[in-house]
Amino acid sequence: MNPTAGDLMAIYRDAVEKCAPERLVSELLRSGALSLPPGPLNVVALGKCGAGLYAGVAGFADIERAIVAVPRGYPQPSPGERLTTLVGSHPQIDAASFAAGAAVREFVVSSRRPVVFLISGGASASVEWPLAPWFSGDDLILANRLVVKSALTIGAINTVRRHLSAIKGGRLAAVAPAGSLTLIYSDVASGRIADVGSGPTLPDPSTNIEAADLLRQVGGDSIAGIAFTLENPSLPETPKALSHPAFLVADNDTLAARAAWSAEQRGYQARRIEAQIEGEVEAVAVELSNQARALVRGELLVAGGEPIVAVRGDGRGGRCCELAARFALAMAGDPDADGIFALFAGSDGVDGNSQVAGFVVSPGRLRTSALTASEIRRLLGRSDSYSIAAAAGEPIMIPPTGNNLRDLFLLARG
Repeated sequence: MNPTAGDLMAIYRDAVEKCAPERLVSELLRSGALSLPPGPLNVVALGKCGAGLYAGVAGFADIERAIVAVPRGYPQPSPGERLTTLVGSHPQIDAASFAAGAAVREFVVSSRRPVVFLISGGASASVEWPLAPWFSGDDLILANRLVVKSALTIGAINTVRRHLSAIKGGRLAAVAPAGSLTLIYSDVASGRIADVGSGPTLPDPSTNIEAADLLRQVGGDSIAGIAFTLENPSLPETPKALSHPAFLVADNDTLAARAAWSAEQRGYQARRIEAQIEGEVEAVAVELSNQARALVRGELLVAGGEPIVAVRGDGRGGRCCELAARFALAMAGDPDADGIFALFAGSDGVDGNSQVAGFVVSPGRLRTSALTASEIRRLLGRSDSYSIAAAAGEPIMIPPTGNNLRDLFLLARG
């Protein structure tokens, strides 16, 4: 591997390691920056990072009972006498998701002590229960499948999810004992912590009508009935105020800051794009390619976020594969691109259905590859971004990290 590409990989791995959820929670509790309720606690950990967050708290607290619900394929906690572990689906909802949702809701309703909620991304699909009698499990499965495949932002997707659920949008906190609190390990935009796991323990400012409007944007006769029910005046709204404190453990800014620090330790001059990247993937690729052209040797650009990618077919790929492919395409015609190296990778080590974390690409490689323009168009048309990225670079193959702080993008000139 080229030395610059190797540096990008080392910086990515270091940032992910330093942002491990158990490590960050332990640091906060050890420093006194975060305090837990006194006495024995009940703990509910939800999402991809549920096991890590639970491990961080378990080292400092007297836990009476705990329930950890994670998506299938993600790390699970070590078995314990007072611990129940549940596994749901992601990104689609299935029967296991409903079983986990029912168990979590019953756990909270029956709790007589304050509950410490540990919320991370992936909880939206893996822990669910329909808001009866207005919506059924089939309604939630259908709506979730369609919005996930749409071009809606994650915030818009979660607005829909909150209004169909008996758990999301603050409804779980509404049945929790007084004195409960939430720790959030965020995979969403800065300041939007109510979007993490669709905000089961945070107030929801959005409305049923807004959720209906978003569903109508997705379109289709199959969900018209769900949108119509959302417009029913008798449908209860999500809680708009809760006496339930929430504390942010980390988000994508934390990941980018650790990456910038790691880059500087390796002798680079790190420059950050402060705002998280959330635009359409084609526009993001063009903007990053323009930023890459301005790089000088010894300078490293750090960015993070999640571009918007609409799924158009059954090809192999994910957000990072798509961005890597489109970045390489945006620079492929530039002879100056041969010295550019870029890393696009998910903090969780999983990028869509690609079976990789992302890619390290050098756009010059794509120009000399065997892929033709017509073949590239065909691959993009079926969302097979993996094949294009593979022609431009090397896949990042690591086990799931247990993190979930969105994606990390690193660019440098070798």
